[in-house]
Amino acid sequence: PCQCPECAAADRKAGSHSGSLVAFTNRIAAETCRRYPDKYVLTTAYLHTQPPPRGMAVHDNTIVWLAHMAPSCDTHPLEECERNARYVGHLKGWRRAAKRVFVWHYVTNWHHPFFFHANFDALAKDVRFYRDAGVSGVFFQGQGRTMACSLDELHSYVQGRMAWNADRDYWREAGEFVNAVYGGAGPAVLKMLDVLH
Repeated sequence: PCQCPECAAADRKAGSHSGSLVAFTNRIAAETCRRYPDKYVLTTAYLHTQPPPRGMAVHDNTIVWLAHMAPSCDTHPLEECERNARYVGHLKGWRRAAKRVFVWHYVTNWHHPFFFHANFDALAKDVRFYRDAGVSGVFFQGQGRTMACSLDELHSYVQGRMAWNADRDYWREAGEFVNAVYGGAGPAVLKMLDVLH
């Protein structure tokens, strides 16, 4: 983060490096919305800017994109795992500060991305948690530039369906995909997924 006196003072006052970030994006949004009132400035709450600023409001024409970062758990539901408590607190803080919050949610085990990650039930609950928390958008990431994760396509299909309607059944959507892709082997693949969970 910037260490100049102005930014350092903003961060100290806000209790987070997001203080200088919000001050900066608020100035940009205030200027751009004069000419483009229907456009938004997007900023990322990531690593050192993940904690929300104290006592600061985010300009209405700004979207905060909060990343689900370490320490965190990508296997258990957000509200049910103590490793996610700090992140859940950050999300609630950003929702108080900002009108629009998007989430960047990681859905794989980054230490072993090719191993199957048994998180269907957690993801179903997390999508509903985000909806109920007032999150405006969710981006799921399960792969990186140089690696994939197991069953990428299955996850992408189901997460897309859940993003449109959080009340869908994750397993039913997975079953639809598996049966369409694997045909007669679909029931065996679904049984494998159930056993792995």
